[in-house]
Amino acid sequence: MPGLRPSRRQPMVLSRRLVLASPALLMAACAGQGGESRETLSEADSGVSGGVGQGGFENLEAVIANWLEEQSVPGFAGGLIRDGELVWARGFGLADVESERPMTERTLINIGSVTKTVTATAVLRAIENGDLSLDQDVNELLDFSVRNPRFSDEPITVRQLLVHRSSIRDGEPYEASYACGDPATPLGDWLESYFQADEVADYFHEWAPGTLEPPEEPRAYSNVAYGLLGHLLERVTDKTYSDVCRSWVFEPLGMSQSGFELDTVNANAHATPYSRVPEDFDPSSATGLRELLRDPSRFESLQPGDLAGHCLYSFATPPDGLLRSNVVELASFLRSYIHRGQLDGERLLKTETLDMALSDQHYGRALCWSRSSSLGGEPFWNHSGGDPGIATLMAFRPEQRSGLILLFNTSAPGPAFRGIVDAMLEELA
Repeated sequence: MPGLRPSRRQPMVLSRRLVLASPALLMAACAGQGGESRETLSEADSGVSGGVGQGGFENLEAVIANWLEEQSVPGFAGGLIRDGELVWARGFGLADVESERPMTERTLINIGSVTKTVTATAVLRAIENGDLSLDQDVNELLDFSVRNPRFSDEPITVRQLLVHRSSIRDGEPYEASYACGDPATPLGDWLESYFQADEVADYFHEWAPGTLEPPEEPRAYSNVAYGLLGHLLERVTDKTYSDVCRSWVFEPLGMSQSGFELDTVNANAHATPYSRVPEDFDPSSATGLRELLRDPSRFESLQPGDLAGHCLYSFATPPDGLLRSNVVELASFLRSYIHRGQLDGERLLKTETLDMALSDQHYGRALCWSRSSSLGGEPFWNHSGGDPGIATLMAFRPEQRSGLILLFNTSAPGPAFRGIVDAMLEELA
């Protein structure tokens, strides 16, 4: 849908293809963290208005509230993990402006590319089970061919998909697949049509699969590649991707409210995604916006500066960015990484699998996660996300057993994103 798809020409929305919090930003923000502990939460500490955790975060909450007011951000929810436990989680502002429904730590929101960490975790589980291997040619598992036409003899592997070195590009059909509601086409069917299209050469880069240092532009980052990983999970398990995630990730971690399809989550608890109409807004070049508006009748009256509410939308490849979750449940997932692959007696991944994934033996990168250096060179693992009406970040430091989660229901938090990251990291010092 031209005019709505994320691009440099139209700042109305933000794509997962754009980096919200770069490794350089995080490296600068996380210097100086320490390890002093705080008391952790119990179930009785949970509340819609007060959030999760003990007291002592009044300064952080004031800073967040100031940033949200200054940048006119509709809603935000965040969480802090210290010593491997969720010590603070709270929502601010509104999940839905029109009804004045508050944002809370349990408000659902589509989390964008942070979803990829869940997809990668499920792939690692499949590798542990012997269903997949990192250097396996994906064509061994598919009933259609995935090959870069320029390098037809070069196999594309699971490892390459995980680290964005497959040479697969996000073509126009990917951008055009955004629509209100759940995807209309099964994942495997959409991917088959994508890789069998007459224009398939346009959906690959001009460099070979496995290139160690591809050109910076166009970006090597591929959402469609993660869609393909999700379909590989379907092929080796004979389950849908969402069922694989539910049985391998959500159920073991108690993530009962998280899901992908709207009929599997509580849509009434879902935040409305909002985009801010830019100053140079031109309705004639943003006609696609109408299709993702919650109230399309508002399109003709939109003015620069207005807050435009989106419908609860989807796109063709949910494994790359369509998990709907909340701060409390994402904290359980993040804590399983901090606790070396397990949480409360449930083993998500073997410790050796986790160590392998978070190493640089994969074309000089880790599998899925980005690493930033902080004080003393300690790694800070993170993944950000962005899409129409949302901006997200999940990050952790394994040695200090700390982490943070940020969920905005706007694609344009502006300086509030960096300011809140800084304030939350200061709380972990």
